[in-house]
Amino acid sequence: MTQALPRRFRSCLLALAVAAVLGVPATRTAVAEDPGATTLPTDAKERKGFKDLVSAARTYFDLLEDAWVGRKPFLAELEDLAKKKHYPLADPPFLRWLVDQSRSFEPQMDDSKWYKANDLAYTDHNKFHGFELKSRDLWVHVRPADTYPKKNRELESYERPGPWPLVFSMHGKDHAGDGAGKELVAARWSKDLTPDIQKDWIIAVPIAAAAAYSDNGRIRMERVHTPLRRVYESYHIDFDRIILDGGQDALLLLATSPWLFAGAVLREGALDTPKLQASVPNFCPVPLYVVDQPDLAKALRDAGHENVTEGKAGDAPAWMAQQRRRDPKSFDWVTRESDQVLAWYINLDQPLWDEGVKRHIHVDIVDTAEEPNTVKITAEGMAELSVYLNDSLVNLDRPVRIVINGVTVKDESLQLEERMSKVKRDFDAIFQARGGFNPIDVRKSRYYGWLRSAFFVRIPVPAPAEEAGDGSSGGAGDSAGPAASEKQVADAARLLGKAKDMKDSNPDRAKDLLKKVLEMPETPSHDEARKLLEELGG
Repeated sequence: MTQALPRRFRSCLLALAVAAVLGVPATRTAVAEDPGATTLPTDAKERKGFKDLVSAARTYFDLLEDAWVGRKPFLAELEDLAKKKHYPLADPPFLRWLVDQSRSFEPQMDDSKWYKANDLAYTDHNKFHGFELKSRDLWVHVRPADTYPKKNRELESYERPGPWPLVFSMHGKDHAGDGAGKELVAARWSKDLTPDIQKDWIIAVPIAAAAAYSDNGRIRMERVHTPLRRVYESYHIDFDRIILDGGQDALLLLATSPWLFAGAVLREGALDTPKLQASVPNFCPVPLYVVDQPDLAKALRDAGHENVTEGKAGDAPAWMAQQRRRDPKSFDWVTRESDQVLAWYINLDQPLWDEGVKRHIHVDIVDTAEEPNTVKITAEGMAELSVYLNDSLVNLDRPVRIVINGVTVKDESLQLEERMSKVKRDFDAIFQARGGFNPIDVRKSRYYGWLRSAFFVRIPVPAPAEEAGDGSSGGAGDSAGPAASEKQVADAARLLGKAKDMKDSNPDRAKDLLKKVLEMPETPSHDEARKLLEELGG
């Protein structure tokens, strides 16, 4: 979407993709280890008590201000609240409220010159109620300006209205060209058909030439993600209430970036490509409303999607109003291409791209006596992954267990400094991707939907338990040497994965990595490492 986003997040979202995790920052600041008693302010008196916090946060989020200048007073306010047993970083609903009251916009919404320069016209007739923002690649229908946040210099009255839900409507070939946005809203969201949508929702229509948002099965970022970013940069949208609306390309967008959406209204489409057929598990956590397409609804259910509602177009708004985005505590994810590397709160740092390799993860978050506060991951075709958490997923006041392929991730496996090895709520983990450890830089990207306060970064993926062998035949059981440790098994898998990635571009380096694998005690990676080394003439 912009150059400000990390590189890997741009590739995943295409315009919002995942940056390479290059390491950890030199300094981190953890705030508020207790869950505390922070609650959403319910009346004006309570809200006034947080005005200094909101003021500091607004300075920090303002991209015209230096991040380091704004960071210090923001942290100071959080520390003062911690002394009073208020812990915003431990309370996701309060944190969301704080972001809604503090977030910055581009442009500022009270800039009348910007409205005129961007052909923003107020209309109020049978089909539209609100403002129309028109540009070459985006058409936005928004509510009247007096319902929007202004640049407020009076801290006594900082409370903002909203935020407002967004329907992101992808048009078809029946609505194309310069008038596509207005025509689509008239056809799908007119006051006659859906009277509450124009009153209560922002409607955004990305304009695509020839109605094509994708190319060879991949979403084109300039036609989808770039316009979406422009909408949430400029308008006070609710990041937990974004509804996707469209057809075949909407299905493809769900297969790559389902975590953007609270739900999706599907008007046409088919699971007619290997990528879509394999990727339905990726968006199973997203509720779907299928409009007059029984064959599509059946195909989705047959593929494993259990939350499919069928209905008429006029009934869609009532269904939409009920949807809220939630992180799933159990999900499957299939990676067929490089635009499928951010799996909800798991980033797939190093998939194995060899032909024929199955790249799949299954995630379960459980909290039982046998498996307390545990993130369980089964992974195939992955060498490294990262896990990003908050208090909606796990209890960060207790030890968090990460178990991958039956192997518990230990501090030494993470190869982090001692002061970094304990998972904590971390200010910079939420807001600022310093040092490249976070896939989304919330402050710079203005994508305030990603509020993760703790992370385990670049964890080597051990081989699945069923491949490890039990010593009865082959594998480590035939080795006369010492048994490999859990860390060595994970390290060998990681090095083998890197060697596979480099075998064509840098065969000499690949051979060095394979030799390192073979120098370790026997692991499940050894047989494959020997074969690959022979192929490379090692």
